[in-house]
Amino acid sequence: RSLSRVGRGRWLPSPHTNSLSSHLIFRQSNEKLGHKIQQQIKQIAELTGKKEHLQDTLGRMQEENMYLTVRTHERHHKCEQLKALQGNNLAVPALHDDSAGLPPRNTHLQDKKQWKTKQGLD
Repeated sequence: RSLSRVGRGRWLPSPHTNSLSSHLIFRQSNEKLGHKIQQQIKQIAELTGKKEHLQDTLGRMQEENMYLTVRTHERHHKCEQLKALQGNNLAVPALHDDSAGLPPRNTHLQDKKQWKTKQGLD
């Protein structure tokens, strides 16, 4: 029941509301809150899925970045060796492409498989 204050500290039932209407209002409020909570649970689940996907993607990109960094370092080192050989007027093998004397390019997955094989992980 809804109560109203009369005088000093005295509470009496409010004449403007009855218990049925206040019960309906309370029920509607609960339903609205329940619906909001369900929506928020769905949003949390969706955001959690997106977060996990982004974390997986970030991990793969970090791995690819590490691979490319190592590969770039190796190529730079090989180029420096070739420059040193050319500077010493030593015989340098003919280069048929712009790969700086490196073996034919592999994909990242091929290189990764070769690395695992060398490490005895396959």
